[in-house]
Amino acid sequence: MAIGHGGLCLLPMSLKHFLIVSLAGSIACSSPMWADTLVLTPTDDSYIRASQSNQGENTLVIIGDTATANDYLRGAFAFDLSGSVLTGATISSVTLTLTIDTRDTSNGGSSSAVNTIDLHELSASFTNNGITWTSRDGSNPWSTAGGDFGGVLTSLISNAGSVNTGDKLNFSSTALMAAAEAARGGTLPLLGKLQNEDANRSVFRIASANHSNPSYRPVLTIEYQAFVSDPNLSQDILSGDPDLQFGTITGDPPASATRTLRFVNEGPNNPITIESAQITGSGVFTINDLALNDGGGQTLPLTLQVGDALALKVAASSSDYLPLAEATLILDTNDNLQDREFALSVSFPEPGSAMAHPAIPGTPASSAYQVRVDGVPVAVNDESYFDFHTAFFSIEEPAMVEVEFSPGVSYTSIHPLRHGIQPTINGNTISFPMLEPHKLVIKASGALPLALCATPNEENIPASGDPDVLYFGPGTHEPGLIEPVSGQTVYLASGALVKGRIEVRDATGVTIRGRGTLDARGYSVRGDKTHAILFEGCNDVHIEGIGIRGGTWWQTLFLLTNDASAIHLSLFGVSVNTDGIDIDGVQRFVARDCFIRCEDDGFGWHVLDAETNGEPPTRDCLAEDCVIWNTRYGNGLRVGASMETELFENITFRDIDVLEHAGAAIYADHSDWATCRNIRFENFTDETTKQTVNMYIDKTRYSNATGYRDERGHYDGLHFVNLNSPGGGIRLAGYDAGHLIDQVSFTNSKTGSSWIDGPEDITTNAFVTNVTFSVDPPVFEARAIKLSPSVAGWIQLGFSSIRDEAYSILASDDLGITDPFSVIGNTTGNGDATSILLYDSGAAGKQRRFYRIRKD
Repeated sequence: MAIGHGGLCLLPMSLKHFLIVSLAGSIACSSPMWADTLVLTPTDDSYIRASQSNQGENTLVIIGDTATANDYLRGAFAFDLSGSVLTGATISSVTLTLTIDTRDTSNGGSSSAVNTIDLHELSASFTNNGITWTSRDGSNPWSTAGGDFGGVLTSLISNAGSVNTGDKLNFSSTALMAAAEAARGGTLPLLGKLQNEDANRSVFRIASANHSNPSYRPVLTIEYQAFVSDPNLSQDILSGDPDLQFGTITGDPPASATRTLRFVNEGPNNPITIESAQITGSGVFTINDLALNDGGGQTLPLTLQVGDALALKVAASSSDYLPLAEATLILDTNDNLQDREFALSVSFPEPGSAMAHPAIPGTPASSAYQVRVDGVPVAVNDESYFDFHTAFFSIEEPAMVEVEFSPGVSYTSIHPLRHGIQPTINGNTISFPMLEPHKLVIKASGALPLALCATPNEENIPASGDPDVLYFGPGTHEPGLIEPVSGQTVYLASGALVKGRIEVRDATGVTIRGRGTLDARGYSVRGDKTHAILFEGCNDVHIEGIGIRGGTWWQTLFLLTNDASAIHLSLFGVSVNTDGIDIDGVQRFVARDCFIRCEDDGFGWHVLDAETNGEPPTRDCLAEDCVIWNTRYGNGLRVGASMETELFENITFRDIDVLEHAGAAIYADHSDWATCRNIRFENFTDETTKQTVNMYIDKTRYSNATGYRDERGHYDGLHFVNLNSPGGGIRLAGYDAGHLIDQVSFTNSKTGSSWIDGPEDITTNAFVTNVTFSVDPPVFEARAIKLSPSVAGWIQLGFSSIRDEAYSILASDDLGITDPFSVIGNTTGNGDATSILLYDSGAAGKQRRFYRIRKD
């Protein structure tokens, strides 16, 4: 997208403040709203093969290895960056996109295995007609056979055995951006190769620049802000908006490397009071000792820092106010700030404003969906690698969500079904109110599903200069292994993509938070059993708000750790063993409001390796309000398999929705000796007709194999409250008379349209004892919200567990609410959640209304 310079940079902000920074020359947001885009195809591209001579100009570039030892294939690409368009420009992102021509089927085809493809910069240019394994142009040899290349610029994970025609491989990183910046005025030559080249056939057949389909050809996409020299462009950009006040800073041309600027108030109502600032040096600046006045006597500390690309970052914080989000200016490097004028503005939007989070760096925009929340456009990411499109935003108060479908894509349903969301459909757009932050999945015909991941607004955002904060701002970072110590915070700002993994050992008070994304592909490896995030031997540790992209092993593990939480997360993994949130030997743990897309167990709660770790109990652990999408392997959630401890107790799964699962929605293969006491599943919904519950005690391949102890355990208290599925079975099986599943209860639970109210509704063996059933639907409490101020209209409410019965809505007089509502109708179907439509006769405004729902 290319938009004229000099516009207004509006950034999503925290609840009470937002900051607008305008530069009269060139401006950039952390995810630039009007960045120019340069799309280049290769001037040369080919591939080299250890066992063959020159491939010449071809319709394919092949990267991989064959089943023959030392027969490797590497792809080379060269891009011309000599054009004047980049002169003086500030590059903000660089992405190399390669397209799969066809899946490899030769000689039996590629093995189904996860591979890491590394992108390197070649040290010298090459020619299509001359490049070979030993020569770069037919005349000049490589110093090293196979190409002369530097370190890894960026990597991605893919599976040559499962890619499809048209799949995109996107490479993006700060290192690739730096290589492009260094190559300006010349050529950028790149080499793609497998990280681990072996004799296990893995061949990626990639379309070349000679491919017959132009949309399949390799492209290098460069986002940049062009240099603008006209100092008079877009003067007074903020004037004319009565809600904004602004001041200016001016200064004389510097006589030396140091200059002082003064911020000046321009009107009696201007809320900005800033003393002075000093800029020192020619590349990296820090401006200190500033204060911001909110117009009401409250002084907020303000810090401005100019980074490596002359990016001026503005942030403010106060104990009384939520912090300002980070804003960025790109300053004109050629005139050294001479005779420039800047505008700085602070405003205070209404509480509850929707806040869109930037696109994930290097991720293509979705061509299937557009999303708006309270009218604010939200970036939609095409994360086809994980079989989803994704959109991320924050709300504090109820908001109206609109999803527009592209031609050929049509709406199917919104999940979890228990929310009872029935959208308004207008052509190719649906709209519905979101009463509070939820994790939703919109299924559609003609496109992968869309995950809407809403979070609350952030509070108390840490400062980037805090020595106890490992701060990752907007953009792509590749730190690899991150190891915070006690008292530190790892902060991933909205719009940040951090490539690596996080390991915390023997620490207290560590927090991982933000609204950015941790991408552990290539760093979380099944063979090494490395996780995207690991806490081991820790206390008082927390993960909040971030996105996690899993590699090939468990996405998160809390091991021998107490007083911990994982809240408002979105986790995406696509290979076997990509469990979502696992715990082992943990006390007082909470997982809340998480979306877990995995290809193994959404939750894997167990206790492993007593010989190494001892037998600490796992107790007082809660998972609630989480959505699980599990495919291909594993289960919705798993209690077990290994239970190498004396006690596993007070474990609750509440308000859990399993939208897809491969095995059972609830699975427990209790393979060791623990007493499992008071295990509860409350308001648990399985939306499939597959096995809903499969829990048993047995000796399995997961039982202790070290000789430490060979013994089975038992259950003492297994409770299902408001368990619902459209028809999956329930199986419970003890091991023997000494190892029972005892004290089991089913309360207000259903499969299909039938209550689970007797032993004939479940499958058990002789070692399941003291099973009770009860059906007495409780009075529900729910809240309604009216989104249109002072206008009568329809309101839709969804309630879990309302089934094919008659219900009444009662006014709650103790909350001071009269009852202007009447029940118009309700919809039911196959055990799905019920939607009740209410009519508001004219009550005003955005206000919460509480009701009690009674079964007639």
